[in-house]
Amino acid sequence: MKKATTPLRSWMVAAILVFAPVTMVGSAKEPAPAPLPGQITAARKVFISNGGESPLFKQFGLHRSYDQFYSSMKDWGRLEIVTSPSEADIVFEIGLVSQLERYGDTLQNVPFLRLGIVDPKTGITLWEFSEELETGGIVGIHQDAKFDKAMERILADVKEMFLPPPSPPAAAKP
Repeated sequence: MKKATTPLRSWMVAAILVFAPVTMVGSAKEPAPAPLPGQITAARKVFISNGGESPLFKQFGLHRSYDQFYSSMKDWGRLEIVTSPSEADIVFEIGLVSQLERYGDTLQNVPFLRLGIVDPKTGITLWEFSEELETGGIVGIHQDAKFDKAMERILADVKEMFLPPPSPPAAAKP
């Protein structure tokens, strides 16, 4: 009878070893969100810096990312835009940059908007957002609309940072 129980035990041990990691992964808790840097949450004044445009994407215009971002931030009105970094609590550096990405068998320069949030006192980047212009392998077709959508996503990212933190749930009363 011993021979019959040994394969059963071996199978049970093998099943535990195979399925235990899956169970442990599923039960892992996500870490609590880390706080934003204090310079960002306390900011009231911002200097907007032109981070430049990739020469590969001249069709968007020389300063389009800067002009469009500046105008949108001014319209939002949440932060006071100042004319010098020395007056600012934070600096927004907006630019249109590119990186090589593979589409099928070819490498292609893909444009994306990059927004760095910089501490003007130290020059350290506190936060960064980037949004691809969703080329999908076809550069040039409907790029103006793709640029506008990427800018909308960058602006939404910024605005979300400045939302008040959620209130803790009210304690249940007995």
